[in-house]
Amino acid sequence: MSFRDVIELALHGRSVRQAALAMGMYQQQLQRFYSGKCLPKYPEAYAIAKESGMDTGEVFKILAEEEAKKSQKTEKISNSFNRLIELLNPRRDWLPA
Repeated sequence: MSFRDVIELALHGRSVRQAALAMGMYQQQLQRFYSGKCLPKYPEAYAIAKESGMDTGEVFKILAEEEAKKSQKTEKISNSFNRLIELLNPRRDWLPA
């Protein structure tokens, strides 16, 4: 189960706008969580978990797994980027006077 699935449970057939208002957050904020552009902080995740009817521990576990996936992607990109920089700068030990 993904965090998007948790949000779908929290919607209860309502629009994102209606659900966001019921949970005390902005529509755009909930839409960004739903689309996967960003992950919520703990207060928002707790509100979504309560609204979905799921166990909050389970929801936070799902959130942690998604955060780990995102950080692995970032790590892969940064390693590749660092390698490119090394290739472009072969004299990295040379300092101009």
